[in-house]
Amino acid sequence: MNYESYVSTYLLLAPDEQTGEALNDIIYERNSKAEETLNFVLQEIREPYTGWGSSQIALCDNVIQSVTANNNAYDAAYLPVSFKSSIITDGYLMDLNTIPGLHVYESYWDAPLNHDMTINGKLFAASGPLNLCSLGLSDVLLFNENMFKTLNLSLPYDHVRNNTWTLDTLAEYVQETTNLNGASDFEYDQSAQTVYGIAGHSDKPYALLYGAGCYLVRKDNDTVTLGIEEEHLYNAAESIAQIMKKSMGQVIFNNSDSAPGGYTNLFASDRAAFITCELKTVNVLRDMDSSFGLLPMPKYDQSQEDYHSSVSANSLFLTIPKSQTDPARAALILDYLHYYSYHNSLPVYYNVTVSHKGLRNEDSIEMLDIVYNSRGIEFSQIFGATIGWVTAFNNQIVNENLTLASTSVSNKNSILRSMEAIFASLGE
Repeated sequence: MNYESYVSTYLLLAPDEQTGEALNDIIYERNSKAEETLNFVLQEIREPYTGWGSSQIALCDNVIQSVTANNNAYDAAYLPVSFKSSIITDGYLMDLNTIPGLHVYESYWDAPLNHDMTINGKLFAASGPLNLCSLGLSDVLLFNENMFKTLNLSLPYDHVRNNTWTLDTLAEYVQETTNLNGASDFEYDQSAQTVYGIAGHSDKPYALLYGAGCYLVRKDNDTVTLGIEEEHLYNAAESIAQIMKKSMGQVIFNNSDSAPGGYTNLFASDRAAFITCELKTVNVLRDMDSSFGLLPMPKYDQSQEDYHSSVSANSLFLTIPKSQTDPARAALILDYLHYYSYHNSLPVYYNVTVSHKGLRNEDSIEMLDIVYNSRGIEFSQIFGATIGWVTAFNNQIVNENLTLASTSVSNKNSILRSMEAIFASLGE
């Protein structure tokens, strides 16, 4: 089971025919070879996407109903499990680590993400290149190269290479590119020439926080540590609040993909220097006249060892329903398809569909490598334990009213209770 379409990401698992389009045809070839080699037929059950929230829950409910009826309707299903984490905690999905033949921690899967989503040695939803949703929903920054050159600003690529791509560096760029251009204030006016530092999506302040090396919940043996109580997180949040000052024109938040003042159109029309978005937005912007570049989220400071690129908890992840009657067979097929995808279809997506059709230069393709190799996800987001805290943080940045200490205090007990319930349900 898979979605027919989902928030502009590439999802197709089983093309109906060859079309001459490179990615479609390599996937078709992959499936034909796998079917012939392993003697099976791959059927993709494409469910329609009918709207945010209710559609994701309905997709999970399809599996719950199938397991309850024990009809084995799906050998495997791609699910947005964060919308209904009870599908895991109530026992409707198999622990993938109990199925021999699934090598989910090998390089041809998304091993770092799968490690992040493993709890107590158990994994119920996995990421890999068979379905490209989680790659398309990886958080990135795009910037307007033409604007930078007009303003005689150095392109940020060398900052990334030299370990100086930090929140402070981003703040400097944002201040230098924000410009009223004759307007009286920074309220959006389609007829004005105001340039904003960042065209922002209201979910993406958290992406900057994750990029700054902050975590929300960590479990070491029997100890749960809350990153929401740590000074480093508060300091990073303050820096992000200073960067995203809406009243100063340093950011404008509008999540629309269609409105003239929406974040993608604002960036495409040269009205913002940066856009906080996901990788799939590269293809949404492929008709943009100005050249743009891609960057990972900045580090907190130069002492941070690695870049961190968050993957949306709303992504579709591979699951195997508890009603599966032959998990060994499913594992053999799925592992083969992932191996082939990593070596054949992923390079086409990566190098043709994204890099050459979307990104405009070799520097950005190098940056994409960094993003790909630095992706991660908070398991507490997958299980819904910290969604309230993240929502509050994002809203506080959008509304220029950062009160994170009190938010952490008010959320602490509910997060701990949620984590205790999660671990108890998973057999600790």
